[in-house]
Amino acid sequence: MLDIAELITQFSHFSPQPTDIALYEAKAGFAWPEPTVRALPGLAEKAVLTLQFDAPMLACDEEPLQR
Repeated sequence: MLDIAELITQFSHFSPQPTDIALYEAKAGFAWPEPTVRALPGLAEKAVLTLQFDAPMLACDEEPLQR
């Protein structure tokens, strides 16, 4: 977890605000949340997946999807 001083020092190009928090992982990438969420329906359609909203999650399987 980065405090605001570390966040400003290392990532000033994101214009962090005093109330922002950040988790830093050296091997991780970065994705802007809004464009990522906007891209999801199109990516799901291409992968022949169905997105379901307001439905309970009954299970989570870590195995890769087999086609």
